[in-house]
Amino acid sequence: MLSILDPCSGRTVTVTVPDPPTSKRTGLRPEPVARPFAPRAPHSPAYVVKLRKAWRVIVPIRGRLNQRLIARELPTQSAALSWLVSEDGQNGVARERAGSLHSA
Repeated sequence: MLSILDPCSGRTVTVTVPDPPTSKRTGLRPEPVARPFAPRAPHSPAYVVKLRKAWRVIVPIRGRLNQRLIARELPTQSAALSWLVSEDGQNGVARERAGSLHSA
């Protein structure tokens, strides 16, 4: 309720003012929180290492502490590197990385 003095008549006028609308919107969803997009880092490249007297290919997987070991044993480092850059080797690395998505 609000009392105002009317300058023309000199009388006090009482006015009823409705309550202000609440700031809480009903029936509407809140606006989504915008999150900045952080691009994912690429996988570390696969590499060769000598384990148990044989050369093997190791495949690092993003988000996992354990790296994947391709079961193939190769006699020399150059043979392991040649296999790694071949189409068969690249397919093997891709299979290991794809398999980690299903097990994670």
